[in-house]
Amino acid sequence: MAFCRLLSIAILLSSPAMAADAPVAVIAKYLPPTAEVVIKRAIGEGATAGLGTPLYVGDTIVVAKGGTLEIAYADGAREELAGPTAFTLPEKQKMGMAARIYGRLQTALGRKYRQGSNLATRNSGSCSSAALPLEAPVLHPTTILKNGHENIALAWVGGCAPYTLTVSSPGNTRVRLNDLKRPMTRIDAERFTTGEYALNIRDARAQEISVALLVVDALPGGPIDSASIASELDAVAYAAWLANYDGGDWRLESFQQLRPWIRDGGAMAGTYGDLIMWGNPSLESSAAD
Repeated sequence: MAFCRLLSIAILLSSPAMAADAPVAVIAKYLPPTAEVVIKRAIGEGATAGLGTPLYVGDTIVVAKGGTLEIAYADGAREELAGPTAFTLPEKQKMGMAARIYGRLQTALGRKYRQGSNLATRNSGSCSSAALPLEAPVLHPTTILKNGHENIALAWVGGCAPYTLTVSSPGNTRVRLNDLKRPMTRIDAERFTTGEYALNIRDARAQEISVALLVVDALPGGPIDSASIASELDAVAYAAWLANYDGGDWRLESFQQLRPWIRDGGAMAGTYGDLIMWGNPSLESSAAD
């Protein structure tokens, strides 16, 4: 069965110094997602590749029969390879600042991709004596959003259904969603303008999550210019930076930045979106610049 076949990728560098150069692309998708991906370099050291792994000029990628691989370049172009085939990366625009982000992000992306978690099946909200505590990794005690979003996606873990979600400003309840059967929702009853709000999630056992929601006029600047993002690769790099900016205040906004790419089926956007929404979006090896 093709889905169960392993995808084998051998990456051969033309010289050991090549690895120190800036990457020009990343692995954007590989199928089946449980496939074993093998990287072999000229220096003879093996490594495990995954979604988001940076690639360099001169890398030769060998895809085994039954596997498919998609490469995303820094300029937004894509290359789809179906095995059995071999392909050598040509001279391309280097990834620049995004390369530093992907160098840290690849481990987390690869692990989450193999887990296959998604927003629809992560948690049922069923109540039992072993129910997890109510928490929302995407929310920070002060959570910041840019104004103008037509709707906001939000999810949490643990607790017991039904849930109630409210968003209020001083003396005024702006949103109230009752009897939520799953630990996720979309807030589309209100278009929030610049200002301060209170967001509260309460479960059937009176456990609560309460955060300050701060809506602002503009996104912060970063290593990727948010105004010029035109590819999924840049969108994920910016979202990863934003999720770790200012101590985590921007995690929910980071997820909002990924939603157009998630809706288009982007594997990288969906995987990092899961990491932000359901778990710790840290870049792991070091703090974001």
